[in-house]
Amino acid sequence: MIQGAFELTDANGNGQLDIDELKNRFDASRHPSVLNGDTTAQLLTNEFFETFEAHHKMLNDDQRYMPVALPQFGDYYHSVSSLYDLDEDFVQMMTAAWQMKSPARPAKRREANPPAVPMDAKRW
Repeated sequence: MIQGAFELTDANGNGQLDIDELKNRFDASRHPSVLNGDTTAQLLTNEFFETFEAHHKMLNDDQRYMPVALPQFGDYYHSVSSLYDLDEDFVQMMTAAWQMKSPARPAKRREANPPAVPMDAKRW
């Protein structure tokens, strides 16, 4: 998921994201928190860039606007993922924010006629 977002965002294919690539791809308008009415797209966009920059500066001797490689992007989103109780919620956020196609979900298999347990079956 994280690598997919990175690759979609890396418009020039150089293996690093610059600030313009991030700004061109990140779309908070479809973020679940915006759709729920908890925040606005503008506030969420500002929050993303502020926290992303702070995280990046921490790892790069306080330098701003350096290109970001996949390991740094992954590290940031590893931290973000810990804020989500369910993996599905994290996937939904990533899919929406980075304009990704929704991942295919395997169909849940359910037996049409589950085997009946005989009434006289011994239980543990």
